[in-house]
Amino acid sequence: MKNLIIKKLFRCSCFILIWWIMTSLVAHGSYDSAGKEFFFAFQTNNYNRGYLSLFITSQQDTQGTVKIPGLNFEQPFSVQANEITAIGIPSSAQSLPDNSISKLGISITSEDEVTVYGLNHIKCTSDAFLALPTDVLGFEYIAMSYKGLSPPFYASHITVIGIFDNSQVTITPSSAAIGRPSGVPFTITLNRFDTFIFSGDDTDLTGSIITSTAPVAVMSGVGCANVPVGYGSCDHIIEMMPPVATWGKSFLTVPLATRLKGDVFRILASQDGTTVHIDGVLVATLNHGKFFEKILTARSQIEASAPVLVAQYSPGQGFDNVISDPFMMLIPPTEQFLNHYTFSTPASGFTKNFVNVVVPTSAISSLILDGSPINTALFSSIGSSGFSGAQVPVYLGSHTIAGDVAFGIYVYGFGSYDSYGYPGGMAFQFINPMGDTYLPNVRLRQIGDTIQGTATDSEDINANGILDAGEDLNGNGSIDRRSEDVNGNGKLDSGEDLNGNGFLDRDTGIFKIELEPGSANLQINMLSFIPGALSVNFSITLIDPKKPGTGVLRISDGVGNSVQAPILLSGIPTLKDVRVIDTISTSNIEIDTATFSKPPFSITIIFDKTIIEWRYDSFPANLIEDLSFDVILKNPIVGEQRIVSHKLELLYTDANGNPVRTELGPQYVHVLNSAFNSILSTDKPVYQANVDVTTSVQITNLSEYARTIDAKVLIEDSQGIFVKGVAALSNLNFSAGETKSFSNFIFNTGSTLAGDFRAHLILYEGQKQVGETLANFKIQPTIALTSKVTTDKIAYKANEQVTIISTIQSTSPNYVFENLVARVTISRQNTVDRIQVDTKTIPILTPGQLTELKSYWNTSTNPKGIYTVKLDVLEGITVLSTSLATFEILGSKDTGDGLIGTITASPNPVYQGRDETITYTVTNKGNEDIANLNIKILIVNPDTQEVKTAFSNQLSAIGMGEPITGVQAVSTANLSPRTYLVILQALTAGMIKPKTLASATFEVKPGIEVTKFIPDVENILVWLNYPWQSGQKCPDRDLIEQALTEAGVSYRIVLDKKDFETELRNPYYTDIVILGDHYPIEDHFAEELREQVYSGRGLLSSMFNRQNLDSDLFGIKFNGHLSDSDYPVNLLQSGISEAGSLQPYGRALNVKAINPSENIGWISETSKKGISDYPAVIKRSYGNGNVLFFAFDLGLSIQNHDQFATLLKNSLNFIHKQADATVFYPEQLIPIEIKVKSLGGTFDLKITETYPSDLKLYDASTGKWITDNPWVMNVSLSSNETKTMLYYALTPDRSGTYTLQTEIGYMDNGTYNLYQNLSADIVVNKTTSSLTGDIIIALNALQVSGQERAKVNNAIGYIRNVQSRSSISIQDIEQNIHDMLQATDSLCFVTSVDVTSIRLMMDKLLETMEGEWYMYQ
Repeated sequence: MKNLIIKKLFRCSCFILIWWIMTSLVAHGSYDSAGKEFFFAFQTNNYNRGYLSLFITSQQDTQGTVKIPGLNFEQPFSVQANEITAIGIPSSAQSLPDNSISKLGISITSEDEVTVYGLNHIKCTSDAFLALPTDVLGFEYIAMSYKGLSPPFYASHITVIGIFDNSQVTITPSSAAIGRPSGVPFTITLNRFDTFIFSGDDTDLTGSIITSTAPVAVMSGVGCANVPVGYGSCDHIIEMMPPVATWGKSFLTVPLATRLKGDVFRILASQDGTTVHIDGVLVATLNHGKFFEKILTARSQIEASAPVLVAQYSPGQGFDNVISDPFMMLIPPTEQFLNHYTFSTPASGFTKNFVNVVVPTSAISSLILDGSPINTALFSSIGSSGFSGAQVPVYLGSHTIAGDVAFGIYVYGFGSYDSYGYPGGMAFQFINPMGDTYLPNVRLRQIGDTIQGTATDSEDINANGILDAGEDLNGNGSIDRRSEDVNGNGKLDSGEDLNGNGFLDRDTGIFKIELEPGSANLQINMLSFIPGALSVNFSITLIDPKKPGTGVLRISDGVGNSVQAPILLSGIPTLKDVRVIDTISTSNIEIDTATFSKPPFSITIIFDKTIIEWRYDSFPANLIEDLSFDVILKNPIVGEQRIVSHKLELLYTDANGNPVRTELGPQYVHVLNSAFNSILSTDKPVYQANVDVTTSVQITNLSEYARTIDAKVLIEDSQGIFVKGVAALSNLNFSAGETKSFSNFIFNTGSTLAGDFRAHLILYEGQKQVGETLANFKIQPTIALTSKVTTDKIAYKANEQVTIISTIQSTSPNYVFENLVARVTISRQNTVDRIQVDTKTIPILTPGQLTELKSYWNTSTNPKGIYTVKLDVLEGITVLSTSLATFEILGSKDTGDGLIGTITASPNPVYQGRDETITYTVTNKGNEDIANLNIKILIVNPDTQEVKTAFSNQLSAIGMGEPITGVQAVSTANLSPRTYLVILQALTAGMIKPKTLASATFEVKPGIEVTKFIPDVENILVWLNYPWQSGQKCPDRDLIEQALTEAGVSYRIVLDKKDFETELRNPYYTDIVILGDHYPIEDHFAEELREQVYSGRGLLSSMFNRQNLDSDLFGIKFNGHLSDSDYPVNLLQSGISEAGSLQPYGRALNVKAINPSENIGWISETSKKGISDYPAVIKRSYGNGNVLFFAFDLGLSIQNHDQFATLLKNSLNFIHKQADATVFYPEQLIPIEIKVKSLGGTFDLKITETYPSDLKLYDASTGKWITDNPWVMNVSLSSNETKTMLYYALTPDRSGTYTLQTEIGYMDNGTYNLYQNLSADIVVNKTTSSLTGDIIIALNALQVSGQERAKVNNAIGYIRNVQSRSSISIQDIEQNIHDMLQATDSLCFVTSVDVTSIRLMMDKLLETMEGEWYMYQ
């Protein structure tokens, strides 16, 4: 085959420039209190009676609009430069329903920047606030407030205002709010203009935290606050809160003019561990959300280690008797000072107005107020800060103040019992990037004279919309916010704080896209976006396309992190240092150098490649230049695909100085083996949908030989994408030079989408393509759609949501609608006013597609009548379809709709029989005044729906927006214990049945008081030791029992010695009484009695004495009996009796008191020798026990009942000692008392006691051991009756804590109801084994010698016997008791050292064995 000549053509034209920007953190742009858009709200003032005003001022003439959609309020305004425009706001704008969402947000929009102040004024209670523009609002707030008075109108309030739809707001109250517990976060969803207010429940909400997914506005204050707390003359206080990102660390304060005793300051912290210094002195260390309060009387400097918020409060008039009242005024930090302010006072109502100014001392003379210098004599230095402060009087109206350097101002004023205060202005730069240290990203592409940009604050670092290698930080395959929260639990866990700043850093999203001041002839174009978006597209264009534009672009996130990029844009950009490099293959290819359209800069041959380069120092973007030349393809082979150019490179410096390199890949030549000439045509150039496209083909064989070919006719789109095949011709035979024609190949456009298409003829010889031809045509779009609008109901009440359903369907077969606008308009019939307009964008609507949109509108207080809904569907400005629907708003008079209410019940719970207070409010939020309103309160059993009590209150009228409050007392005497529903209802004259406005619940609790404890009990073992068998000289048992009962003790009387010796070992008894001395007891029982008293049991003995007990236990020496009977006794003043004489009966003893001071009475004997006195009563202590010994017969003397019963009662009180209720030993019987008391009403109680299996329970009332577990007691209580259940728990020989659980319930109409659970713990610290070991250790440690050491060793031996004995039989236990008594007897011989503690341990061990013995019986 002959050589082929190939022509290469390159065309240089304008290129696309792409660059990415990543720079260091820099200062935020200039943002201050002036703006073009504001959102805020008014809070309640004195039962919502405040007069609401806005004061708008500006540095230039401008105009704007104030809107409150929730009130259908819209007011245009205009402002003259440096003048004030005052606008009245409906007072109902402050009627925010507590703890619920309403639509009372206020917006201001203006053509130029304005400054806005709000004033809520009523006589004697006013305050004002500086409104913040939306471009300085943020995602995180911590509220400053103060202690409120009675809620809801005088409470501490916080209001959140929605700016963007679907904003998720999380609120954490710092203290209890109405309906919201302290410290528990909750989340609400706010849409644009939505307001949500929560109020302190007689608490201070300072420190409450508000966070959101999109910027919101936050108001904080108090309905009426006493400042300081405790001083009268409360006043409304309010401020608009700045986001935490704008807080500062340095503050300068100036006292309020005219005040005599200083002002209250609060400092609120944003971070844990924040230190606060005032004038260099550390005054507080605060954690996140905590505040410090102090009264400052002089100019001061406040410095903090982390960002804080500072507020200055004006005290009430009662604080220093100066004409004033409380207000709250935020103090701007020095970091946010400006050098120029326009500020305003209220238009009237305040006689004294001031602006406090703080300025560097060196710049005082530069300050100009309203065109005149400020008197420098007003300034005084603020400590060592280098600043000075002044209190400057100003007149009512608008003012401007400027200086050479940044300074701060605070505006305030006073009237009689009235005041206001707010910051005069400040910058609101985001200077605290807490929680997000990631810089945003930006990608810029210049196309012609437009720069297309994408800003991201996410993992998409290069802003190209896809996840590139290394960008997917969390590995989930999607573009997310960058975050240190690796495990996604929302907390900063160990190892997650990568930058060590103490915060869980996470991208906050794109917040602002702006040009820096000084940028020239540039403008940013972008659709509105919600701050916090991960990605935002925008463009930069020239204002005047004939001039270049220069400037700096800044992209900022939600905490102030920002990046900047220099911008240079020209209408005709010029590229620099342009190089075009073509690398040509030399394999069988020759370059025809004579054919260059423009000679190259160089031609270089390197191995098998030829490199051709063209160069340009500069290249205007509108220049087009052809770079063409021919190459000769040598020795071509049929079907060969040969590389001609390896690559084509383009290198240049773009208009912004960025180097750019673009490369085109290899280029090949395909060698065909024959030549055919073909013509392809369509019958028309343009077609509609669903019509035929007819194609015709003409083919000519240009070769010298006959050929046989195949042909295909395809339909493709403009990009060559296959649509449909319309013809396939096979085995077409052509002689040399022959021409053939083919026609009527049909393609029906059907529903093929409109656009540019082509018919494509392809010729094949064998399997090789030998030719092709194209014929272009166009399919025209058919633009058609239908629409319908309906409402979810045909009639609505006041304050009811109307759901509007817009249905839009494309009826076009071949057209895709993009960015259609569905505009819904609501208007009242026979009026031209449009009440509501809602627009929604339909991004795409494909042929036949149906989409349904919903719009929402609240009827609010709109008047009753017929309303029309109009749906317009627009493409651009063209209306494609219009639909109408109607609905009706019903009046409040007939329906009661619009009446809302609240109701509370207090106290909750309430005990049966006591009064419950019901407090209610009814507010007319309807669209008409209502006359003859009947208010009903129902108390209902929610289970049976039975109305237990009903109250009614007839009102003459309630006007629109008017609230009514009432209080009703309800007796619970006839309400059985349960939860009740209290319902608030209203009935108008036009209503058939009442409407329920609100409900609450309260619980009536049984009036039962229950206690469970370990009591101090007196269980007395009484041995009447008299000759009962003979019956001679025996006391009157009935009188003794009567005296014991009158003494209020529990007792058991035994008559037999054996019974006494058995019961002596019973752990049930706390004290012992022995009356009479008829029978002796065995020595070892006497020793047991001695040791029990030493351990703590009380003993009263009358006439009973034994030689081995007399001196140690009784403190006497027995000398025999007196000769006669019925000797009189003279008692001394003592703890058991008054001084006086008694007449006993029976015999008496002749004893001597070993310690005379222990004798408290005398027996007088008259004989021939005269009168002799003998001790009558010995009162003493022995070890831990108390002892009374009577030398006369107390039992027989009981017949003198009154005197001796009193003596017996006092004696029992003396000998009894309260047991230690915290330390318990094995085999100890522990009393447990359950006391139940009716506070009103009768009850059938069920008391269930559950106890560990190791414990044994003894019922003292029945004298039986309890075998049931749980043990159930049924108790009936009459009104105001008290009953006591006493039982005993016997401890095991095992250490541990043993818990006795008590469940108290009551029966109500046959149903059991749990009332209370109680418990008591018995802790056994020792076992017999551990106690034995402790005794041996203590005995071994005694420092004694000689005979005493021998006695100690004897005691150790006896104890070891006990230690080694198994104690499994009654004989073993008896032997243990014997050995323990021998051990104590031995220890009694040791007197050189104190052995009291050891003896008490031994006695405890002895008691354990005695109890074990008794339980064995």
